[in-house]
Amino acid sequence: MEVIKNYLESIFLAYPNTPETQRAKEELWAMMEDRFGELIREGHNENEAVGIVLGEFGNVEEIMRDLGYGGREETANFHSAEEFSSAAGDTGKENSGEKTVTYQEAVEYVQEMEKAGIKIGLGVWMCVASPSVLLLMLGLSFSRVISQQAAVALGITAAAVLVAAAVGLFLYSGIRVQKYGVLKEEMFWMDGATRQYMEELRDAFRPVFTAHVIVGTVICIISVIPILAGAVLSGAEEVMLPSISLSLILAGLGVFFFINAGCRHSCYTVLLQEKEYSREKKEKKRNGWKSFEDTYWILVTALYFLISFGTRRWGSTWILWIVAAAFNEFMGKRMRRRR
Repeated sequence: MEVIKNYLESIFLAYPNTPETQRAKEELWAMMEDRFGELIREGHNENEAVGIVLGEFGNVEEIMRDLGYGGREETANFHSAEEFSSAAGDTGKENSGEKTVTYQEAVEYVQEMEKAGIKIGLGVWMCVASPSVLLLMLGLSFSRVISQQAAVALGITAAAVLVAAAVGLFLYSGIRVQKYGVLKEEMFWMDGATRQYMEELRDAFRPVFTAHVIVGTVICIISVIPILAGAVLSGAEEVMLPSISLSLILAGLGVFFFINAGCRHSCYTVLLQEKEYSREKKEKKRNGWKSFEDTYWILVTALYFLISFGTRRWGSTWILWIVAAAFNEFMGKRMRRRR
C-alpha cells in the first residue's frame, strides 16, 4: 500500500495544491484502498494487487474529470520542468521516445524471473544429475543386482527423460521471458515511485541472494565428499559409481542455488538499468559476447552430451560445466573492459 500512496503523491505533484485537488487525491486514495482490499480478499498477493490497482487507476487525468475536477495546470508549483521531475522522483525523460515500463510491467517481470530462476535452475540440475541414474544402475550391475544390459538401458532412458524435461523447462522459461528481452538491450523510462519500489525489493532480496550463494558454494564443496569417501573405503566400481552419482546430484543442487539467485538478482539490475545494463553500457553495446551467450550455453550442453555419450566417462565430463562457466565469465569481463 505504501507504493500506491507514493505513486499517488508523485502524480499529484503536477497539480496545484488547492482544496479541490486535495479532495480529489483523498477520493482516489479511498478508491485505490478499497480496490486493493478487494483484490487481496480475492486471493491476489500484495504485488499482484498493487499492480492491478495502478493499472486500473493509471490515467489520473481521466479519473479527475470523472470526479468533476478540472485538468491539471502543469508544473504550477514549480519554476522549471527539471524541478518538477526532481520532486516527483522521476528518472529518465518520459517524452524522449523511450519505452515506458509501468509498475505492473515491472512487477510482472520480477515475478516471471523468479519463476524462471526456479525452472532454469531445476533444468540445469536435471542435466548435471542425468548421468547419476546410469551410474547407479551400473553400480548395481557390478553387485549383480541387475544385469549390465538392463542397467545401461534403464540408465540411458532415465538420462534421456531428465534431459528432455530440462529442455522443456528451458524452452518454457525462455518463451515466458522473451518479451522482456528488450529491457536488456534498449533504454527505457520508469517513474520514480516504481523505481523506488524496485530498489526496495532489490535491497530486501540481497540477504537472500547472499544466503543462496553461500549455500550453493557449500553444497558444491561437499559434493566431492562421496567420491573421496568411496575411494577411501573401497575403490571398487560397485561403490565408486554410486558415489559419483551422489556427487553429481549434489553438484547440480549447488548450481541450482546459483542460478535461482542469479536470475532473481539480475531482474533488478535490468529494471534499474545498473552495471552491465546501464544506459552507458547499452549505448556502447554493439555485437558483443552477451549477444552470443544464449547460443554459447546451448553449444556447451550439446558438447557435454556428445563427449559424455562418446567416452562414457560421465564421472569426469561434468567438469566441462565448470570450465564453460569460467570461460563465460572471462569473456564477459574482457568485453566489459573493452567498453
